[in-house]
Amino acid sequence: MTAADLQTNNISPLLNTELCYLAIEKIKDANIFQIPVINKENKYLGIVSLDQLTSCNTEKKIEDCELSQIFVLENQTIFEIIEIFYSKKLSILPVITNEQKYFGLITIENINSYFAKLSSFKYPGSILRIITDITSYSIVEIAQIIELHNAKILLLFTNFTNSQATIILKLNTLESEKIIDTLIRYNYEASEFNNEINELSEFYKKRIDSLISYMNI
Repeated sequence: MTAADLQTNNISPLLNTELCYLAIEKIKDANIFQIPVINKENKYLGIVSLDQLTSCNTEKKIEDCELSQIFVLENQTIFEIIEIFYSKKLSILPVITNEQKYFGLITIENINSYFAKLSSFKYPGSILRIITDITSYSIVEIAQIIELHNAKILLLFTNFTNSQATIILKLNTLESEKIIDTLIRYNYEASEFNNEINELSEFYKKRIDSLISYMNI
């Protein structure tokens, strides 16, 4: 799961030429504490917080306020995203491209939705990690291999780099040894992932819960 998978465009960024008092209204209407700022070429300039805006002359433009250079790139992982949310005490996190163009933003609600899906991991069944060359990636073939052993995919996450695809999936069976053997015969790198994913998800879920409690104070 990457920033590109989690991002939304439900909240529009602000133009740097907008006035501060209008920006304050938009932040309050969206029920957030920070908002992204871009220029007319869609270049990401930073985020501005409600506190920063209210401390400025409300008749000034946003570009006259101090902007914070906080963002994630579209290929950064869910766990990197949570660390930034937690350490910076954010309500939103902008997502940008390698060319510094604004791509979207991630909200606390997006993160909560991710963990709601992840809760499926609590039920009995094997969790597999599959790695393959991106040019050979075929979810259809992977599903066919799994169904060949009378199993089904309950949940699936993917992460792509320039040359590699990593797939984390939850099965409806605890009998995964033969499935893994078959995947390996088809030139996939495959292994069980149960303990690691459970420990990671619990650790980061606690961090998000702590952040939400902080924001609700």
